Amino acid sequence: MLKFQIGLIALLIGCVAFISCDQLVEVLTPAPPEDDMPGEMMPTADMIPTGYASWLSVTYPEPVGTGGVHGEGARTVYINEIGAIASQDDSVTTFPAGTTIVKEIMDDANTFVQKIATMMKTDDPMFADHNGWTYKKYARADENADYMQVKGDGLPDAAEGCHACHAAAPVDSVFVDFSMDDAMPDDGMMTDDGMMTDDGTMTVDLAGYTSWMSNPLAGPILSGGAHGQNARTVYINEVGAVALQDGGMTAYPVGTTVVKDIMDATNTAIQSRAIMVKTDNPMYAEHNGWIYKYVDINAESVEIGGDGVDGQQGCHGCHLGAAVDSVFAFPISDMDGEG
Repeated sequence: MLKFQIGLIALLIGCVAFISCDQLVEVLTPAPPEDDMPGEMMPTADMIPTGYASWLSVTYPEPVGTGGVHGEGARTVYINEIGAIASQDDSVTTFPAGTTIVKEIMDDANTFVQKIATMMKTDDPMFADHNGWTYKKYARADENADYMQVKGDGLPDAAEGCHACHAAAPVDSVFVDFSMDDAMPDDGMMTDDGMMTDDGTMTVDLAGYTSWMSNPLAGPILSGGAHGQNARTVYINEVGAVALQDGGMTAYPVGTTVVKDIMDATNTAIQSRAIMVKTDNPMYAEHNGWIYKYVDINAESVEIGGDGVDGQQGCHGCHLGAAVDSVFAFPISDMDGEG
């Protein structure tokens, strides 16, 4: 009996020792290096803006000045609509919040886009030291690989190196001159001389407008019944949406575009589409700069204007009743209303 008890005690001691050693090995095993961490733990390219290829752009066949820090390949720099409009003002010293710049950098052999750098202007006090700009750079090994963030905000360097360079830019940390003389206009809001041609016509790009800030309405409100009694959704582009963030706003900036889709009687399909665009053309001064038009619901771009205020008196006579600058659908306070 004594031998059995001694044997049992020895067995228990061995088990405890085995478990303790196994736990010790687990504790002493070093964590895998950061490079070996799963891909989902690394920064991703989910913040690269979509649709930027249609923005106003400037292409350089080779780096200029300090741009060589991004490599020796050609590069194309894009700026979104709100920034593009601001850039046409020769006296501009600060880009508005919401301005976004995207730079595509080719590999040194100019065979594929190897890097993408972004700058986004914000009014967040967190980025006050960088004039409000946030910076990020993404890279990939080849044209079939995914982009991964390699520098900028959200990483340990916190974009200090980016801004240290951009702080020397002539206008608000931006080196590129996007004036119409040097920039390549897109197929949307910009023409060779800015917003519109000499006869007051302009082409409006409607591609992607359903991704704009929107206000869905179950039916007309106030004078909106002029467009029928059906449901409608009203969209406003980035220029106007950013202006809406200012609670004291009394006038929308030039370039604001509002699109209204009006449904049919069964609310199953879009029956008609109306558009209004804010300009600084004196031809439309009587309408606070707005041009109004019904447009083809299948068109990706439309030409509006050219007829002055004639034929638009009814539109503007109704929109004059809006609380803020002829726009019903996006009141500053509560987003109720009709556009």
